[in-house]
Amino acid sequence: MKKKFLVLFTLLTLPLLLNAQDSDPAMVKKMLEQADDMGRKFVAKDYKAFLKYSHPAVIESMGGYTKMYDRTIEDLKALDKQEIKFIAITFGVPSKIITVGDERQAVIPELIQMQIPGGILTTTASMLAISTDKGVNWYFADTGGTNLELMKNLIPSLSDDLVIPEPQDPSFEEDVKTE
Repeated sequence: MKKKFLVLFTLLTLPLLLNAQDSDPAMVKKMLEQADDMGRKFVAKDYKAFLKYSHPAVIESMGGYTKMYDRTIEDLKALDKQEIKFIAITFGVPSKIITVGDERQAVIPELIQMQIPGGILTTTASMLAISTDKGVNWYFADTGGTNLELMKNLIPSLSDDLVIPEPQDPSFEEDVKTE
């Protein structure tokens, strides 16, 4: 099941791979390194380090860093009570990096694996990757399954050329029962 899902994930990210070839390879590498670091921090429950990658507009919309941190802790404690644990977060090839003034923007696919009661749930999502310093440091914003117009309400500087893929249904791999 995992193999089938990874093949599907690869097929879904193939168009992004072709567009990413138009981007600066060093900038793409830096973006992916920072996205991977963000994912590792989240899985390791280092939420302060994880939140440093949040786009400032997202932090502001949550009422500031402290409120966002408190809300993140509260939400994740609720998931713990439901026995939901994040296993891994990985990122695929980003879309072509678009320049808007001094910003660099792209859409990056995200693969999230969670241990839930009865098995492993794997979802794909889309993240916005935005650099305000020409690709040196990257902020990320989860699209939450929304479209570009809704994301522009949060981050007005987003390019109309960004394409946020439609959300995909998650896959579920049931735990193997041993007797």
